[in-house]
Amino acid sequence: FTLTEIPDQDWNKEWENSIEPILATEKILVRPSWKNVENANGKLVITIDPKMSFGTGHHETTRLMLNLIEKYMKPNDFVLDIGTGTGILAIAAIKLDAKKCIAVDNDEWSIENTKENVIVNNVENVIEVFLGTIETVQENNFDAILANIQSSIILDRKSTRLNSSHR
Repeated sequence: FTLTEIPDQDWNKEWENSIEPILATEKILVRPSWKNVENANGKLVITIDPKMSFGTGHHETTRLMLNLIEKYMKPNDFVLDIGTGTGILAIAAIKLDAKKCIAVDNDEWSIENTKENVIVNNVENVIEVFLGTIETVQENNFDAILANIQSSIILDRKSTRLNSSHR
């Protein structure tokens, strides 16, 4: 291997310069707050500053989830977003006419990031954000449950619940 010394620079600025707005679905354009979108051509614009959380619209699973939300979300749906990350799915659900969303994550960085993104997108009155897991969610009767997380986590939860309910 070779060792190369890289001059010190503003790494955050370099990272910010690499994030571009993306047309995540036919209708949804996702952009960081530091990039202007001159003409969104009638697209639904979601502003996401990812910081240390997952969910910018660049990853395939996020785009898949946004496509599913776009296709199946109904006006006045009550939504649960488990593992919310940046809050992108919760924000999209609300902007596509869901009436309320509970956004939950077990990571403090993600919760802080989601709260910031909720405010930037002017949906703070309809998205409740809190630190926790699916076990800490008090509400029920959701019309849609969103979970863009590793399948092993979902399967672990399902297995644990099935085993404990059969005792």
